[in-house]
Amino acid sequence: MYPFEIIYDEPMVADFSKMILRIVEDILQGKEKGLIAAAFHNTIIRVITDVVMDIHRQCGIKEVVLSGGVFQNTYVLKGAIERLRESGFVAHINEKVPCNDAGISLGQAYILRERLKEGMEQK
Repeated sequence: MYPFEIIYDEPMVADFSKMILRIVEDILQGKEKGLIAAAFHNTIIRVITDVVMDIHRQCGIKEVVLSGGVFQNTYVLKGAIERLRESGFVAHINEKVPCNDAGISLGQAYILRERLKEGMEQK
């Protein structure tokens, strides 16, 4: 796994600069690409799960939805689900809608529809 830092600000930011420098070092040292890739993916899993755990400590959530293009990577998806479940979380994933930009667009359209309905009800 590579180093990273979570910056607790508004918004919360994952700083990957140290990871990128280490990846460059590993490449320059001729390390096996498969090992570099595995370390990169395991770092992403760790960041995802650490952020969820931090939010849990702040808000008490125990259920999380994993969605977005990164979760098209089955290694990252399975790793994040496994680590979250081991920590007592319930992880939900997309089943009927893609986890990538198509799903985001659908979610945005749904929110707009609900806001328009609220506006109509208030009149």
